[in-house]
Amino acid sequence: MIDLDATVLAAGMDAFGEFVTWTPAGRSAQTVPAVFWANAVETKFDGDVEIEEITTYLSLRLSQMNGTPAQGDAFTVRGVAYVASEIKPDGAGGCQARIRFVNDAQTAVQPTAPNPVAP
Repeated sequence: MIDLDATVLAAGMDAFGEFVTWTPAGRSAQTVPAVFWANAVETKFDGDVEIEEITTYLSLRLSQMNGTPAQGDAFTVRGVAYVASEIKPDGAGGCQARIRFVNDAQTAVQPTAPNPVAP
């Protein structure tokens, strides 16, 4: 059987990933690799109506985390504070954490440069 986490997810993280800070509720902060998707277009259907939504999320490898992320967990990406509004496991060892600004003041924060996983 193919280990998707060690082959596919690891390669994607090496190519596109950057380090972010994850702070689970009631626990210490941890630096984890993630792929940051800002202003991603998500398409949903409501009957015959197609709805496009702009969202921001992180792709995460669960094997690289001490625990499982949950709704309400804090993430800091490029110096900007976010909170997880939804967590969707992908069934292959990863998950998608939909994130939003912690508060309106974060929209004014100047993002720092990414800290890439692979140099």
